[in-house]
Amino acid sequence: MTKTGEGLNYTDNETLMNLKIRLRNPGSASDIHFEALSGSLISDASGFVSTVNLNVPKLIPATENVSLSVQPNPFSTRTNFIVNTQDATTYELRIYDMLGHEVMHQRNNEAMPAGSNSILLDASTLSQGVYQYRIILKSQSGELMKTGKLVVEK
Repeated sequence: MTKTGEGLNYTDNETLMNLKIRLRNPGSASDIHFEALSGSLISDASGFVSTVNLNVPKLIPATENVSLSVQPNPFSTRTNFIVNTQDATTYELRIYDMLGHEVMHQRNNEAMPAGSNSILLDASTLSQGVYQYRIILKSQSGELMKTGKLVVEK
């Protein structure tokens, strides 16, 4: 890719974009369709659309044997992430403000046993507001990321 005064130029066979897709209903993974919506264009700076190919590998749905809840939410100083897994799991928890700045980071490299576990988050240093969390759970069967909102009320 090279940047010009009129836009970006791509060479043949260069990756234009990568799509990361999460299936909400893995049972229907054998029948997935993509379409460009009206007004969607892939063109050069002059509006020319050359040949565009979309290669989609076979989608293999992951089995998700994890449940997560945050209790209480909203909260004032402390909350618990209740994680229920079928495998021993380590975690990495990151909290972001609404501008996307990381404001807290918590990690456990020692595996939690399979079953129900509670992760305490002490957010007493956070101001009142809405925050985003991202928790990555790692086990022998792979990695799983969950995201959501936290509401701190003081």
